[in-house]
Amino acid sequence: MRVFYELNEQKIADDIADDMAKSMDAILAGEPVGQDPLNDAMGKIEAGLRGYLDADEWQQVSGQVIAAAAAGVSHRFKKPRHARGPRPAFIDTGLYQANFRAWVSK
Repeated sequence: MRVFYELNEQKIADDIADDMAKSMDAILAGEPVGQDPLNDAMGKIEAGLRGYLDADEWQQVSGQVIAAAAAGVSHRFKKPRHARGPRPAFIDTGLYQANFRAWVSK
């Protein structure tokens, strides 16, 4: 997660700034602002991390290898260690990737 943030820090900041600017424009125009004014930016961050994991960019940047991923171990199947090709790191069952949420706290 930290590596993803460091690689995409400026894009994340730009997306958040754009959403804040849109919300401020809406307030100044007298229009209602949604319950979560950063919803679009958070969605872009979530989609970006999922793409980052799918593309296996973490391994390309860090140069580290996760043995289970390289061996193709996947607990989605009845026989997790059955011979199959390598898979991207951090996508064993898909839970981490599917449940990732970005949010802003006060």
